[in-house]
Amino acid sequence: MLINLSTGSIYKWNGDVGAFLALCKKMKLDGLELMRSDKKSLDNFTLSGSDLEELKAFKYMSIHAPFRIADNSADDAEILSQLSAIESLYKKVNAKAVVFHATSLPRLDLLKKFDFKFIIENTYRGGGIGIDDFEKIVGEYGSDVCLDVSHAYTWSEKESLFYATRFKGKIAEIHLSASNGEHEHPPFSEASPEFLKSIEFLKGTDIPIIMESDYNSKDEETLTKDITSIKEFFIK
Repeated sequence: MLINLSTGSIYKWNGDVGAFLALCKKMKLDGLELMRSDKKSLDNFTLSGSDLEELKAFKYMSIHAPFRIADNSADDAEILSQLSAIESLYKKVNAKAVVFHATSLPRLDLLKKFDFKFIIENTYRGGGIGIDDFEKIVGEYGSDVCLDVSHAYTWSEKESLFYATRFKGKIAEIHLSASNGEHEHPPFSEASPEFLKSIEFLKGTDIPIIMESDYNSKDEETLTKDITSIKEFFIK
């Protein structure tokens, strides 16, 4: 099992890439998902030569595209510019996938211009795309899936299982945090028995796990507890 950390989980820590790398090493994590939440964060992202070599050495790397890349772009040229930057970063760090929100997907003809594997993430209930509509989108785009179990739980306690059954063999990574049924990402170590039951079928999975809880500034204690809790829960 590969346990990886989303940089979005520690955005409040105000660290640079080097600080994130040092944290991953300290916590003995397998990799990172580089979250670029908007165009500005993508445009301003830079890597030193040493940072790049360390990122390439991870067992797993992925990229999260800007959340509203399609909706917040003025035209196709602006979308293409961001996709080009994503492709460049993808190749530099030897990423395995680029995650897009189902609610703001670039058109398929634009995505096909680029050489990276894209996967589509399911939405929380407020996103308005249920599993049937999500299946249509995935079918149209011919993509694999990023299963966010916290998002799924906002629909029902059995929703993650529904996704795993419906998209068997197509789930490329799992976004993991706890959930109380709302669109938020509490620490996994604080998960309720009901939530843990909802993902019990994932025990022993070999699908890469991306830790996506929202950790307060420099809260290494909770992060450490989460890593321990994840290992205890998932490793049979």
